Amino acid sequence: DRQRYAMDGFGQNTWAAGLDRMLLGIAMDEDGQHFLGTTLPMDDIDASDVDLVGRLAEIIGRLSAIAEDFSRRQPLRSWIDACRRALELITAVGSADSWQLSQAYGELARIADSAAGRDTVELTRRDARAALADLFAGRPSRANFRTGTVTVATLMPMRSVPHRVVCLLGLDDGSFPRVGRLDGDDLLAAEPWVGDRDRRSEDRQLMLDAITSTEESLIIIYSGADPRTNAARPPSVPLGELLDVLDQTAVAADGSPVREQIVHRHPLQPFDHRNFSGDRFSFDPDGLAGARATAGPRIDPRPVFSSDPLPDFELPELVPLADLISFFNHPVRAFLRKRSGLSSYQVDTGSDEMPIALDHLQSWSIGDRMLRLHLGGIGLDQLVDAEWRRGELPPRLLGQRTIDPVAGRVAEIAGRAQPLLDGDPTSVDIAAQVEVDGCRHVVTGTIPGVYGEQSINVQYSRLGPKHRLQAWLRLLALTTTDPQRWRAISVGRGTSFNPGTSTLGPIDPEFARLVLADLVELYRTGMTEPLALPPGTASEYARIRLEDKPIRILRDRLRKSWEDERDQDYEQFFGAGITFEQLTRPESRAAEERGSLAEPSRFGTLARRVWHPLLISEELS
Repeated sequence: DRQRYAMDGFGQNTWAAGLDRMLLGIAMDEDGQHFLGTTLPMDDIDASDVDLVGRLAEIIGRLSAIAEDFSRRQPLRSWIDACRRALELITAVGSADSWQLSQAYGELARIADSAAGRDTVELTRRDARAALADLFAGRPSRANFRTGTVTVATLMPMRSVPHRVVCLLGLDDGSFPRVGRLDGDDLLAAEPWVGDRDRRSEDRQLMLDAITSTEESLIIIYSGADPRTNAARPPSVPLGELLDVLDQTAVAADGSPVREQIVHRHPLQPFDHRNFSGDRFSFDPDGLAGARATAGPRIDPRPVFSSDPLPDFELPELVPLADLISFFNHPVRAFLRKRSGLSSYQVDTGSDEMPIALDHLQSWSIGDRMLRLHLGGIGLDQLVDAEWRRGELPPRLLGQRTIDPVAGRVAEIAGRAQPLLDGDPTSVDIAAQVEVDGCRHVVTGTIPGVYGEQSINVQYSRLGPKHRLQAWLRLLALTTTDPQRWRAISVGRGTSFNPGTSTLGPIDPEFARLVLADLVELYRTGMTEPLALPPGTASEYARIRLEDKPIRILRDRLRKSWEDERDQDYEQFFGAGITFEQLTRPESRAAEERGSLAEPSRFGTLARRVWHPLLISEELS
């Protein structure tokens, strides 16, 4: 298939490559990033999936064989043989339906016999499709007229059998009468003569036959309004002419036109009160409830996303550390998920296109995977070879330009992290006891990646406020649980403006307990009402105030940081396009101030409560 695009020598992102990965994944796993030829095994192929993978490989193989048979020019008899093979490969019917296969083989044999003696003419796939189209087209079946049941039929000749009630559906303008399409080789349509077949005239006659076959009631239905805008739509031309003739023939007893007596316009919505009054009725109970609601007094709806506080959040005795980390990463998103069970994450459904250029998220995914495996002891060259075989890189030189910078950054981060990873990592269970408003609570969880007295976190991302705050929360929980000289070290990508290593601690155990209790209390506040406290903007604000710099001088930097972090979750609660000035407009609350950390705005006070203890305990390098 790729020969048409000069890509026949490149097997990446094909069904064949994907099947090879799955089949090899049955025999070996992805540990060690070992591969066989150009195939990297796919990880996590469960034993229960072996049969499913085999069935998928078989159907893809059969479809590939059929596609190969249908891809070349060949005589009609060869096309018939290819159709027989396709039926054998991809169809299976029960004994009760075996007649279908017999009929299909019989029709193919009949058309093959009709082409005897003309096998020298080779047909393309389009020619063969045209030759076989009418062979398997639908054919009208025998109608069950006069059986006493509802008979559904098309407007065909010889079907105008008298019925007590006749209902004509779909007489919309543009759909009826049928519009004849002009084929390029249809000479009769190109130069019509009197007496030639005219589909529009035939449809008019069929409509007349259906009307005259009515014994008692005639019902004609058409779309009288646009389903989106409710704009009026005219009926089809023959139906409009019928209404005109009725108006000219007679008038109602009150002198009004006939069409006003026989044309009924149904409401667009099922909850319209007209569906439940007069001579019209509906059996929809939900529509009836809606009609009653629309007839009642109107009140302003309560906003779905409001910044008004909810009832007080009851802080549980056991507070998971993961909930604290999730909250301070994005307070509004955590509030929405915890109090309502809603999530604003978008599921990535993947793409069926060959990658040409990778976005930042895709590059990060590759770099993060390579960094974790490289720190686990796998060589960088082997990881690069494995990524080529994974199918996520762009082809050839485009992929080389993508993978080389990623591999270089992985080597740089691993070089700074390796001296810290001394020995085998352990996981530490925490149970940090804190007191909030006289009540005892325990922060619980498990902290992985602990080397001795150091909690090490290495990531491919740039070292941002979220990573530093996560390390700070882990350090507070560790020190409160076990008063040792704990340290939390975060290693990430560094730039000339952004150091790549953050070292926190050691800190005093009593100081850690007080700070952790204050953050738990702030978490309780954030579960009662949404807090606009984005970590990047809040950390920048606290750093400026710690250096005793005027906010007005660096307001542009804060404004830019807020615009980068502002997303739909913040805008749903605080308004679309909320600016940094609007963010800092609410005044500070006395109950939330902590001594010298008080600021004129509530945002500033909360930002310093979160970040001031971290900044005075951190060393960046």
